[in-house]
Amino acid sequence: MKKDDTIFFVLDGTLRSFTVDHDGNEHVMQFAFESHWISNLSSFITQRPEKCLLSPSRIVR
Repeated sequence: MKKDDTIFFVLDGTLRSFTVDHDGNEHVMQFAFESHWISNLSSFITQRPEKCLLSPSRIVR
C-alpha cells in the first residue's frame, strides 16, 4: 500500500478505481470516462495509504 498524491485526467477511454479482497475478487469503486478526473480521494486528502488501484487506458498526470 502507498499513499496517493496524484489526480488523473482521462484523455480517452475509461479508467476504473478498484480494490481486491482477500479472495482475489475485484470490487470497482468508481469509473472515470473521457475528459473526467479521478483519484483515490480518501488517500489524497488524508495522505494515508489505501488499498485502491487504478487501471488506466491513457492518462496524463
